[in-house]
Amino acid sequence: MIIRMMYVLPMILGRTYDVKKNTVGVDIFKMEDIKQPRVIEESFYNSNLKTVETSSDVKDILGINGELSLNIKAGTFTAGGFGSYVKSSMHSQNSVDILIKVSFRTISESLPYSVKPIAQWKTLGKAYLGTHYVQSIIYGGDLIACIRFKAMNSEDLNEIRGVIKTSISAGNVLDLVGEGKLESLDRQLKRKATMEVNYFATVPLEGVPNNIQGLRDLVRNFKDHVNKVNNGIGVPVEVELVELSNYDREFEYLKNKELETELENFEMCYDDLLSTKSRIQGVIFENLDTITKEEEKKLAGINDRVRKILNVFSETIANMDLEKGSTQLDPATEAYKEGKIGMAGKFRRELNKIVRKIGSKTEKQEHKFSSTYVHYGSRKCPEDKLTSLVYDGYVASSPRNHLGSGTNLLCLPRNPVDISNEPALTKNGSLLAGVKYGELLTRPFKFNNNKVVLNGAVCAVCLTHVQTVYTFMVSQHECPELGGWNMQYAGYAMTSENAVSENICVDTKLEAHQDSYIGPRDLSLKFSLANYLEKTVFCALCYFVLPKYEQVAVENGPSRRSIGSTYSKPLERCRRTKIRLSRK
Repeated sequence: MIIRMMYVLPMILGRTYDVKKNTVGVDIFKMEDIKQPRVIEESFYNSNLKTVETSSDVKDILGINGELSLNIKAGTFTAGGFGSYVKSSMHSQNSVDILIKVSFRTISESLPYSVKPIAQWKTLGKAYLGTHYVQSIIYGGDLIACIRFKAMNSEDLNEIRGVIKTSISAGNVLDLVGEGKLESLDRQLKRKATMEVNYFATVPLEGVPNNIQGLRDLVRNFKDHVNKVNNGIGVPVEVELVELSNYDREFEYLKNKELETELENFEMCYDDLLSTKSRIQGVIFENLDTITKEEEKKLAGINDRVRKILNVFSETIANMDLEKGSTQLDPATEAYKEGKIGMAGKFRRELNKIVRKIGSKTEKQEHKFSSTYVHYGSRKCPEDKLTSLVYDGYVASSPRNHLGSGTNLLCLPRNPVDISNEPALTKNGSLLAGVKYGELLTRPFKFNNNKVVLNGAVCAVCLTHVQTVYTFMVSQHECPELGGWNMQYAGYAMTSENAVSENICVDTKLEAHQDSYIGPRDLSLKFSLANYLEKTVFCALCYFVLPKYEQVAVENGPSRRSIGSTYSKPLERCRRTKIRLSRK
């Protein structure tokens, strides 16, 4: 039977290989026979993708078996670029990977049909000869691109996975990297996950940026990267192995099927140990300020147990014989059980309990501080556990052509504080009036006039349970990547068309209301235009969360930059302001 597997240094045609130990052996064919191989044009290109949930998904797309996967993770087998991904996947936490595999083949070189091993080949000994020999070497290149979405909150992981699976369920690689597909997925998950792109390849990748456009160009033009290597044929990527038993039945190789079945659960336990060991150090580092001595002691205890069990697993993997039964796995599986029933994933679950306890304390501590901001053009705040709605309402400002009023825009609640017992103001009062959308003759897109034009603008006051700095980015679709900035919402810069007023960033939803009479004296919002281009100015409300050591509670009322600010009902500080919003 012929086995097709990835190329491993220092394989050459006619050299033996031991599939039981994954080691390269000795040469059993004459050198002059090897120098005259049969060459066949392959001209093969293939691409596929998969959302990774388990080790089986990784093995499926990479085309490796369980025993080889175990040896890669244990460090007893070196597999180049693919091996780097298999190892890195064990250290990723709270993330979902989309794996893209691109394969390009150019030629294959094979031993001539007429050649035979040297006469004394059996005298070299079974320990050096192994089980197979290299019949063919296939050239070209392989690429693994990993698109990793890392959840900002572990509780959102299932939702992130669902969005990703829905987005790519009915597509292929070229669909995924097509214009706008990944960008749309990134925008959908912007508030819940960060996206990163990494490459693992068998050929050099020159000048390829780790972003969506770089991925798009790489998938489409991977052949060009392969053709730059070794006079256009690329590098050895696969081999075909033939059993030595073809020349002598004494070398017959029979893989134990029962062992192959048990390796699936064995690898799940091994993955649990590796990921737990990797994660413990991160948990301690991320929670230095809140972790107690008792929790630190528990983490140290788990780490010590995992380390000891890993030693047993490493020894078992190193000595594994694929022709023997599953009893050779017993020392490792018994060590994993620790005298109990040990289901795969037990250490991950135990660690999660401690992490949740630490996280609940951290969350309570973070909720001591808060910030507010106004979300213009929407009645709702983002749906996440750190943001809540204080109130939704109407945008208000000074009436048109009214002297002595302010230029700023306010977000007034739909049900203001009752001031019916206050003295009536008939003179010397500044007025507040509703703010409506104008005719909007210049627009960035088409929309239903009846729902937006000349109707009242809405808003929401949002409370975030961490100290946050907000800023309004003009002429930007996105927020800066450097400095830890994130986008709260994207929109359009708008200002009054008939009076001096501030520019605000209005959500692209442009929600409106018809709850009250909007009169001719009310301000009208229009899209801000870049004068020299006559084009709409985009905007983004961006924020970053202050590090804990910089968080300072501000007790003297609302701050313009919302650092440690507290909510104060606007009408309580505007007793001498007339309100005209609900006149029917």
